[in-house]
Amino acid sequence: MSSQEEQLEEWHASKDVIEYAIKSLDSKNILQSVEALIDVNLLRHQRLLVATVLGVQCETDKAAALAALVKILNGFIPSIGYMTGRECVLRLVDGIFRKDSTVYYNMIELLSFLIRDEVMSEGVAFALIYFLLGEANDESISIVCYIMCSFGKLLQEFDKESEADIAEKLRVIYENPHTNKETYSALSKFFDKRRLMYNGQQWNIDFPFVESNVHNIVVDFSTQTPCIDLDTFKVDEDPEQTNVKYSGIRAEIIEAFFEKKENKSSINDMTDADKTAFKKKIYLILKGSLSGDEAAHKILKLKLKAPEKTLVADIVARACSQEATYSKFYGILTERLCSFHDSWRNSFANTFYNDYECMSDNDPSNIRNLGKFWGHALATDCIPFEVFKAVHMNERDSNAANRVFLKFLFHELVLDMGIDKLKSKFDEPDLQDHLVNLFPNKEYDDIMFSINYFTAIGLGPLTDRMRSTLQKFEEERRERYSNAIRNSELEDKENVRTPRMHPDRLRRNRSRSPIGRRNRSRTPPRRRR
Repeated sequence: MSSQEEQLEEWHASKDVIEYAIKSLDSKNILQSVEALIDVNLLRHQRLLVATVLGVQCETDKAAALAALVKILNGFIPSIGYMTGRECVLRLVDGIFRKDSTVYYNMIELLSFLIRDEVMSEGVAFALIYFLLGEANDESISIVCYIMCSFGKLLQEFDKESEADIAEKLRVIYENPHTNKETYSALSKFFDKRRLMYNGQQWNIDFPFVESNVHNIVVDFSTQTPCIDLDTFKVDEDPEQTNVKYSGIRAEIIEAFFEKKENKSSINDMTDADKTAFKKKIYLILKGSLSGDEAAHKILKLKLKAPEKTLVADIVARACSQEATYSKFYGILTERLCSFHDSWRNSFANTFYNDYECMSDNDPSNIRNLGKFWGHALATDCIPFEVFKAVHMNERDSNAANRVFLKFLFHELVLDMGIDKLKSKFDEPDLQDHLVNLFPNKEYDDIMFSINYFTAIGLGPLTDRMRSTLQKFEEERRERYSNAIRNSELEDKENVRTPRMHPDRLRRNRSRSPIGRRNRSRTPPRRRR
């Protein structure tokens, strides 16, 4: 068998392995997929890998998991990341020209996660947006709005002036009275998102740290087209050299992710000296930073694990509470950390639960700062509104400290979001199961307590639903009361009292003079003469 025939046979076997690993990939088995893929010579078959990744993404949206996989492999074989990013952009533009909405929307999702995972820079996204604005039509404007809604926050952080310029160009189209209705709707959605600082955008998947290789990809959208032969067999001119190179790469991947590391020391530090030193380090970072962005950058460089992230969240909340007045420094810091990765959101959410349970241990000034801090975190989507499942607004399960904390929290929410936006947020169907204790709807006394509380702190509009429930309860009470009175009257009619005196005696009594014996005149009769 010739060398070419052997390579072709290996290519077919590798194709089956790659297709199975990519198609079965999800957010929970990324490392298992990597372990399966490294049995294939990815250095030789990287074109086939990229073609499979893009083909699966064109059919179904698995952008977060695929981008995480590419991020890991890009740390060891940078050409995989570059090729994936370049072909992703070219297929996106090709899908626009072919008017294949499934392809270009799925490619936009993959592009957004590749930028989040630092596989490619934001520059290519700006170039794509300006290209679409130059070819302005209803479809291209809607696509630009979708791109900005997907990862506009990243673009704003990368180049604020360019993001503002794009927003201004879109505003001109938005104010044009001849703008198409669907385009106008897409523009409205974009400006609503931008006004809220692009809150609610998707998060990348948490996976072990890999050194970033960010590629600056330059594409000529008008002339370049996607590569159509990525999944075709090509002969490797120097297979032995490729095998040697890949053996070293494979060993590095195994050492980084799959080799069990022995504990070098069996001594347990029972004094928490390491924990204390870590807290001191984070506290010095907070006090030595001029802005929340700078502090977030320094903390992210530490590449912390999940338990350490929870400890950092607790330190940030404690430091904020100890300030003389609330400082937005901590709110911006939390916003930057939570926008980096979803694991930070979980850490801050857990810290919120702990803070709320132990709120009575804090001084009044600390409670005020904590209320504003967590209110800002909720308004900017740093933590989800599902955390309100821990809040029980009734006389039994709440105390004065909790209620004061919630007062400042809700006032900060209203300040950042507005009462109408907050009310519509609380009315979302997905949140109702988490708000049954905050806005009770079963016990009459609990409903009255919650209504009185929100009315007292000036947030009466939030109680509209509870008031309607309370009105139904009162109507049921009135109905039960009226039924009880009606039943008692019927019983009285059935049990008529029989008079003790005979009827004839009663008539004689009625015929007597109404003047009593004692009240009659006692004048003696006149004498006879």
